[in-house]
Formats: sequence, structure tokens, C-alpha cells
Amino acid sequence: MHRRFIRQLRLHCSARDVFDWHGGDGVVQRLTPPWVAYRDLRRRGGLEEGATTSLTLKLGPLPIHWHSVHTACSRDRGFTDTMVRGPFASFEHAHRFDEDDGGCLLTDTIEYRLPLAPLSHAVAGSFADKELERMFRYRHAVTARDIASRLAAAGEPRLTIAVSGACGIIGSALVPWLRSQGHRVKPLVRGKAPGDHEIAWDPVAGTVEHEKFKGCDVLIHLAGENIGNARWTPAKRERIMKSRLDGTALLARAASRHKDGPRVFLSASAVGFYGDRCDEAVTEAASCGGSFVSEVCRRWEEAAAANWTRPGGRLVTLRIGVVLTPAGGALARLLPVFKAGLGGTFGSGKQYMSWVSMEDVLGAVGHILRTPALEGPVNLTAPYPVTNRDFARILASSVNRCSFTTLPAAVITGAFGEMGREVLLEGVKALPGVLEQSGYGFVHPTLADALSEVL
Repeated sequence: MHRRFIRQLRLHCSARDVFDWHGGDGVVQRLTPPWVAYRDLRRRGGLEEGATTSLTLKLGPLPIHWHSVHTACSRDRGFTDTMVRGPFASFEHAHRFDEDDGGCLLTDTIEYRLPLAPLSHAVAGSFADKELERMFRYRHAVTARDIASRLAAAGEPRLTIAVSGACGIIGSALVPWLRSQGHRVKPLVRGKAPGDHEIAWDPVAGTVEHEKFKGCDVLIHLAGENIGNARWTPAKRERIMKSRLDGTALLARAASRHKDGPRVFLSASAVGFYGDRCDEAVTEAASCGGSFVSEVCRRWEEAAAANWTRPGGRLVTLRIGVVLTPAGGALARLLPVFKAGLGGTFGSGKQYMSWVSMEDVLGAVGHILRTPALEGPVNLTAPYPVTNRDFARILASSVNRCSFTTLPAAVITGAFGEMGREVLLEGVKALPGVLEQSGYGFVHPTLADALSEVL
């Protein structure tokens, strides 16, 4: 006894475009929803019969290994992958691409059987169908956006992009997206780099394989000590500062020394640059604040500007807001609390939160790369910041819970010290002035839009 799930999507492109995109690098990661925890992804081959995909899922306390094999493939028409090891008794996924009135009709058909069927189907079949619906709603949204983005840039050259912090929250989403768009990515790695496709560096020792920047078009620097995961002891404060200043200076100098090296440098910063501004709306023209985080961001940006000496090169400082993804960061930490019905505000709840969806981080990076006139500071934030109280209310509503608790300011500062005060109790209403003026269209302009896709 099998269950069948079918979902369709109409796309404004040819069946060949859809087939080619599915066969590209990074697509498996792009199609895996951010609420699905996995590791050790390995893909052998493309879409042809015999190609394989393996990964380890984290479902509860035990790891679950998934291995699938492509059992059928028809050029430009579709392919089928079949699970040979995994959590289902059987699982076959047919991807079909049909020309349809000048576009393409994508049809995903899944036939599956749960362990202990038919009893399990009666007990958990409807739940499995709902989870598949949730997953493919996300997959189809990503598919439509990514294919449209790739086709819009069809006449532009594909870039070679070096990325630091490639395993971080942003980097782990950015690298697959860049690859799915046809770019070549060279992650910076600690320790020995096995080949030319990676660049070894050690910001503490001050070393980097600078010769591997030859042929790179872009350097995206995201690495830095986590600011919000522990109290700011003197040692922690030093690590926060040094990881940004030393790493940024090292990479900027190394990338600038080669004539055929990167012409564009995207260096991370944060909206913490502005400090606590209460309900004052600020754009990139606003001055630096007076907090510890403000000082970190100011010196971080100065390190990039002072050491990026590429003649005619372009430097963009990414002042990033709170990136919302269930894969990590603030949202991942808050979700269990809100799902348990215990979510609420921090302190007064009046402090503003300048947030941005992960999809808009990716889209904004692509927009910046395609817009040569953009340089200097750019706020990577959504156009509608919210107060902490509104954030709690909207998040609670998104998981069908109520928000009624308040964590007093005294408790937060007592537990987390200065970190709790600056990160949780203070805020800034940062607006994406440069992005909007340059024509970037947000995927998720409102918080409800962003949460509805990933929850």
C-alpha cells in the first residue's frame, strides 16, 4: 500500500531551463528547507540514471542516513530518484517537466510507504502528507525565484567568488545559492586546502594562500566571532574585535595584491553600527553609535577600507540586520520557546528589530554584484522593521500560539550582562535606503511574509 503526493508549478521558462537548473551545483541544498537539519551531503553525478545523493538527517536524537539513486532520466523531460536507504519503507520522487503554453509545467509526484504500513498510514499518513505539502510549497517558491534570477542574468559572465565564513549561518546558504546561479565558489577554510577549489587561511596566524585569489572576481568576507552567544568577558570582547579587524585586514590585503584578483569586495558589518536609536529611523547616512557593538562595526569597516587597495576596485560594506532562518541564529533559538507557548517580549518590548529574511540576503547580494554603481555601506534589512513586542506577536501567531510573557530587563542584564543589554534590550530602526533607491525588490518585505515561508 502506497500513498501518492502530487504538486505542480507553472514556470515562465522552457522545460530545458528547468532541467538544466535542477542539474546544477548547489540545487540540492537550495531545495532542502531550512528547518531540515542535515550534514555530510554528497552528490555524485548530475541527473543521469545512476547518479546518487547521500546525506545524514537529524530527526530527533538519532541521525538518519538517506541515500537515493536516479532510476530514470529523460533529457529536458524529467528524472526520477528512488530512496534505497532512509526513514521510509519506500520513497520514489518523479520530477516531470512539460512544455505548457510558452512555459513549463513542473510536476512533482511522490509515491511512498511508511514503515509498518498500513497501520502507520492510518495513524500518520495525513501528517506525512502535510509535511510534504509544507516542504514542496517551500521548494517551489525557491525553484521559481532561482530559475527566474538565473535567466535574468543569462547574458552576464559567471563569476569566481571567494567566500569566508562559508560554513556560518549566512555562508552556508549563500554558497549553494551562488553555485545554483552558475558561479564558481572558492570557500576559505581553516587548515589545509585540498585543491584549487578552496583557499586556506588562518586569521590568528595571519596567513592566507593569497596566490589562489588570482582569477577571482569577487571576495565576500563574512567570518567573525559570534557576538550573541555568551557574556562579554574581557577575553570574549577581545576575540570579537580581533576576529573582525585581523581577518578583514588580512583578506583585504591579500586580495588587493594581484592584478587579476578580485575587483569587488563585499565585507560584512552589522546594523549595530548605529547603536541604540529608540524609534529614530536611520539609513546608511546616519552616524556611528556609542556602544561596544558600534565601535566593533566602525573599526571593522575601517579595516576593510584601509586595506582594500585594489585600483578601481569596489568595496561594499554590508550592514546586516537580524537574519531570520530556522537553520540558526535568533529565530532558531526562539522557535522552541514560542512553539512551547512561552514566547514573549524582552524588557519593554519597545526596542526596534531590524530584520531581514535569508532569501533577501541572497537576493541583495546578487543585486549588489549586478549593480556596479553600488559601493560603500548598504543596509541589508527589510523595509519594515518591527518592535520587539510586534516581533513576538507575529512570531507567536505564525506558530499558532499566544505571546504573553515578558522577560524583565533586570533578568536579562543579570544573566547576560552588557551583551544582553546591547543585543536584546537595545535596538535600531535601520531602513534599506540604498537597496530601495537602486531598485532592489524585496522577496519578503514584511515579517509575516518572511515567517510564512520558513515556518
